[in-house]
Amino acid sequence: MIIKSLLAEIASLKTEFGKADDEASLRNVVKTFLGNLEECAYRLLRERDSRQSQEMQMEMALCYSEDAVSVATAEGDIRLVNPAFERLTGYSGSEIVGRDHDSFWFQEPANNRESLSASIKSGRQWRGEFVSKSKSGQPRTTELSIAPITSPSGALTHFVYIQRDLTEKKKMEEKIAEQKSLLEAVINMAPNAIMIIGPSGAWEMDNMRAKTLLSDMGANSRARLAETLLGNIGGRSAVKAAKIRLAFSEGAAGHYLMDSEKIPARFLIPGGSEGNLFLITLSDISELEAKSREALVRQKALSASKIEQGLVQNELTSGFIYRMRQPLNVGIAISARMGDQLERKDLDSLGINVKLMGGLVEKMEGELVKFKEQSLPVEVRGICNAGELLDGLELLYAERCGSAGIRFETDFTEDGVLLPVAEEMLQLVFMKLMDNACETLSGVKSPQIRLSVKARADYLYASVEDNGPGIPEAERFSVFEPFHTTKPRRAGLSLALVHQIINRAGGWVGVEDSELGGAKLSLRLPLAEGK
Repeated sequence: MIIKSLLAEIASLKTEFGKADDEASLRNVVKTFLGNLEECAYRLLRERDSRQSQEMQMEMALCYSEDAVSVATAEGDIRLVNPAFERLTGYSGSEIVGRDHDSFWFQEPANNRESLSASIKSGRQWRGEFVSKSKSGQPRTTELSIAPITSPSGALTHFVYIQRDLTEKKKMEEKIAEQKSLLEAVINMAPNAIMIIGPSGAWEMDNMRAKTLLSDMGANSRARLAETLLGNIGGRSAVKAAKIRLAFSEGAAGHYLMDSEKIPARFLIPGGSEGNLFLITLSDISELEAKSREALVRQKALSASKIEQGLVQNELTSGFIYRMRQPLNVGIAISARMGDQLERKDLDSLGINVKLMGGLVEKMEGELVKFKEQSLPVEVRGICNAGELLDGLELLYAERCGSAGIRFETDFTEDGVLLPVAEEMLQLVFMKLMDNACETLSGVKSPQIRLSVKARADYLYASVEDNGPGIPEAERFSVFEPFHTTKPRRAGLSLALVHQIINRAGGWVGVEDSELGGAKLSLRLPLAEGK
C-alpha cells in the first residue's frame, strides 16, 4: 500500500511539473512532494518495525510451542525447525536443515501417503496421523498437519509441517483400553448380576451373569426386569440389600439381594448425556433362601411333633382312664360293702381304714382326671396362610419321598387363602396324612403319593392319596378311632389326632378310594371369615 501511495505521488509530481509555469509554483510542488515522500518513509519504518515485532513474536511462539514446526521447500528439503521439532526427533537444527522431510517418517499405510501426496500437490492442507522416527530409532506417533505456501503468482514454494506428539497419549489410551478390557473381564467373571439402566428403563449395559439371568427369565425379560428393579428403587437414590423374587420362563423362581446406586450418567457412560443412571447388582440367594425355608419347615415340623406328643399324651391318658374306670368302680363298691360288714361286727377301726381306702381310690381317679385336663393341647383355632404352609410341606416331603424312592406329586390351587386353624395344628394334620401314606407304601412297587389342595368359594378341600393297599370300606370309620391300627408296634393315634383337630376347627375328614389304586384321605376346612 505504501509503495502504491509513493508511485501515485510521483505521478502527481510529474503532472504538477507540467502545469507549473514559474519558479514559485515549482518550489511549492517539490515541497509538497518531499513532504509526502517523508510521510511514506515514516510509514515504511513503522511497517518494518511492526513486521519485525510480529516476526519476533512468531519466532517466540514457535520457540515455546509444544508442537514441532518445520518449514521445507516444495521439494521437501527442510529449511527451518523450532526447538520442539529438535526435541521430537532428537536431532539438532544443524543436523536437520537440508535433509529431506520424508527421511523422518516410518513406512505408513498406502492410503495415508496417497491422501497426503494428493492434497499437497493440489495445494490443499492435509491432516492425519503419522509415525515419525527419532534419532535413536524410536517411533513417535504424531498428529501431522501440512499447509502449502505459495508465491504471489500462485506457485508452490514451501510447506509448513506441524506435528503434535501423541506417543504418550497413545500409550495412555492403550493402557486404558487394557484396563477396560481387564475390568470388563473381571465384571463378567463376577458371580453377581451387574447392570446399568436409566430412570425410564433404558438398558445401558450388563455383565455375563446378568445376560444369563435375562435368558432364564424368557421373553421380554429386559423390560420386565427393569420394571421390577425400578419399582423397588422408587424415588430413592440408593437401595441396600433389598430381597426380590424373579420368575423364570419355566415356572421356577429365584431369590436375589438387590443393591442400587444413583450415579451421574457422565461417570458411567463415555460421552453420556446429563442425568442419572442406576448401577444395580443382584446377588443370587436362592440356595440360601431354600436352606432358610427348609430350616423353617423343619422347625415347624418339630413344633408340630411337640404338639403331637401332647395330643398323644392326652389320648393315652383318656384311654388309661377309660380302662381304669371299671376296676376302680368295682373297688369302690367292694370297699363300701366291706365297710358295712365290718361295721356290723363293730370293727370300727377296720371300717374306718376301709373307708379311707375308698376315699384314696376316689382321689386317685380325680387326680387322673385332673392330669387329663392339664395335658390338653394348645388351642386348635388360629390363622394359617395355606400357601406358605403348603410350600414348606412340598419342600419337606419332596426330600423325604425322594430318599424313600416314592414319586411325590402336588396339585395346588389354593391361591394363598387363610384358614381358621393354628399353623402348627394344620402342619401336624398334613404331616400325619403324609406319614400315614408313606407307611402304607412299604413293599409297594413304584410307590406314588399325590397331595392336592383346591380352594373353593368358602372352604378349602385337600386330599392325600396313594397307590398302596387301600383301606377296606368296613374300616373307614374306625380308622379315626384312638388305638385303631393295622401296623405292628403302632399306637394307632395318627388319624385319630387328624380327626380331632379337623373336627375342632369346624371341618370334616373322610376316606375313599383313590384313582391311583390305594386310599384317598380327604378333608374340608372353612376359610377364615372375611378372607
